Amino acid sequence: MLLRSRIILLCFLSGYSMLSVLPQSSVVEQESAVCDLNTSTKIIVYLLSNNMLATVLEPSDAEDIDRLIKNFSPVEIAFEAEVLNCTLPTMLFFVEKSDPDYYFMHNIIEETARVYYQKIKCVEIDTDELFTITEPFFFERLPALFLMHQRHETARSGALNRENFEEELSQLIKKAIENI
Repeated sequence: MLLRSRIILLCFLSGYSMLSVLPQSSVVEQESAVCDLNTSTKIIVYLLSNNMLATVLEPSDAEDIDRLIKNFSPVEIAFEAEVLNCTLPTMLFFVEKSDPDYYFMHNIIEETARVYYQKIKCVEIDTDELFTITEPFFFERLPALFLMHQRHETARSGALNRENFEEELSQLIKKAIENI
């Protein structure tokens, strides 16, 4: 069962948790089983621009919120919430949406996210739009897959194409299942 039109963001300040989710009319609709980091970033920007970030955090200490806003970009906040604080093994799909094989690979990732719902979280990262997040990962070619669990990279696969994508993905899924 997928949450339609709602994304639950977990704040990365220790001791904080979400009190609510965004209403259906807010910002964007999310119908995919794959988490799009760009969408999460838009939600953070929405919350910041409407001075609502504190309303979804508990407790909402004004100093901590100010420190969060001053020290981290919306992209970093979204990455921390969606990837680093996720309790599930997280599959990162780094991609350029202009790649001719993008939709082929995206559909396979989408199906993977649906099959392994609540076992593996799949996050798509468009490297053209979110290049600041991609820099620390040091991959030679795109698209690339990374598996993260408990804030650590546990496996990676790069230089993917139509011929090797499904095999590489299934290897990473096996490693993810081992981490559960």
